[in-house]
Amino acid sequence: MPVERIQIVDNDELYRRISPKWREHYKQTGRISSAAFLPPKFETTISVDVARLITIEKCLENYLDNGLSILPAESVRIAGLDVNHTPN
Repeated sequence: MPVERIQIVDNDELYRRISPKWREHYKQTGRISSAAFLPPKFETTISVDVARLITIEKCLENYLDNGLSILPAESVRIAGLDVNHTPN
């Protein structure tokens, strides 16, 4: 059964997991590395969760060493990126 795609609105919050390597940068500089918000090499998208569809606990369930950044969808769009719901 196909998963229904939803519209992401500007005031939706997005959860982005922050890997330990990006947190190390934060400890040294006080800022999370911008790499945390860029697509991996040879890719054009990043993966986020929509806050209204998942809990923080579920988002981090299999990533216990990760942190979490909460971003408004509007900020992502202002940065020039598309925000689309593409569940897998």
